[in-house]
Amino acid sequence: MKGFACFDTSNMQPSAKRVIVVLLLLFCISGAEAGNMSVMTQSSFRFPERVQDSATRLVRRYVTAKLEQLAQLIPHINFDSLPPGVHTEYTFQGRPLKIRVNQWNEIEHIGFNFFDTLISAEYPIVCDFLERYFLDLTVSDDPDKFLRMTINNFHIEYGAFETIFTLNPKDEMVVVSIDLQKYQVTFKRDGELLLSYIFDMDYQMLVGSNSIELEHNYLRTIQREVEHAPVIPLSRPLDIDTCTDLYYYAPGSTYLMEAIHNGRYYVITDCVWVPVCSAHKPIESAYNILLSPVALGDFLFDIELDMYGYKTESFSVPVDLWIAKTMAEGCTPYLGIKDIKDNVVRATLFCPNMQAGYCHVVSVKLPLSVIHERGGKIDGRMYAYVPMHNITPGYIKSLK
Repeated sequence: MKGFACFDTSNMQPSAKRVIVVLLLLFCISGAEAGNMSVMTQSSFRFPERVQDSATRLVRRYVTAKLEQLAQLIPHINFDSLPPGVHTEYTFQGRPLKIRVNQWNEIEHIGFNFFDTLISAEYPIVCDFLERYFLDLTVSDDPDKFLRMTINNFHIEYGAFETIFTLNPKDEMVVVSIDLQKYQVTFKRDGELLLSYIFDMDYQMLVGSNSIELEHNYLRTIQREVEHAPVIPLSRPLDIDTCTDLYYYAPGSTYLMEAIHNGRYYVITDCVWVPVCSAHKPIESAYNILLSPVALGDFLFDIELDMYGYKTESFSVPVDLWIAKTMAEGCTPYLGIKDIKDNVVRATLFCPNMQAGYCHVVSVKLPLSVIHERGGKIDGRMYAYVPMHNITPGYIKSLK
């Protein structure tokens, strides 16, 4: 089969009436269930040697070179002395700043303090970008800020450069994504338009980094982020009153096409729904194993990261922990099955981050023997931070 195949799941659907009443319940796995759904120990992790060699390499004072450059242009602040947390006690040219130091003592944000905690939590990518971008334009003392903004494809549709400095917490902020390619950000005061921007949904520009730095940061931080990934409870159908229907399909959402989705498959066991994980149901099992942030067995992702400049770097991590970490960064995982060949399920994981405009893509090879044994190595080739506008039918067909 070529491309992504649509598989018939009609034999797994309950009656129409039962679909209406089936509810999904989130709950934590009990001790007995944990015995069947074991989790990899930290000894199962394998990360790049250049990361393992020195613990100090896991931590940098500045998350990006751009932040370090900004700090050097604000010499009156001793950035090295700042503890973890959000710091708003400093100013630049009389305007309040916001500096954020993460739990690993890294400075992850420097910008003007335009937005309060609630707005920043609702639109974290956009708020951080605007705060950092306008500080960057100000500290650089660029004689032609508007030329630089034009080069960056950042446009002020309404208002003036200085208008953003007059915002107050009562102003209404609206963020709109245009075809997942651009952001339009508007501010209103008492119902009247005050300010409007439009700029590219370009993750590199939004975080002030380039593809090389993003990839290296991904490798630098993957171990600690996986180890600190939030525990996500298992989701399963609650309907156990009628045990005559052996299978149940819990539909999810789709990405780009119907064949790429995040639905889950369940089988009834002792009047309890459990995720399908059987070599006799390889397609259904693949969706459950590769999309679940809860361990369904000892499945280990052996990932080769495709990097800028025709380089690669590899690492190994339990599949469920990688999914949990990816979801924690704002991505939603979807799976498309390509085919089953030589007793191997070939599939592609798509993990788009709709707010940030990027997608992690992983071409996966899942042997049927690994499904049967409920554990083993699953090979994956990963392309990190792919711009979402690049994920086209032609791109999907090119994946191997």
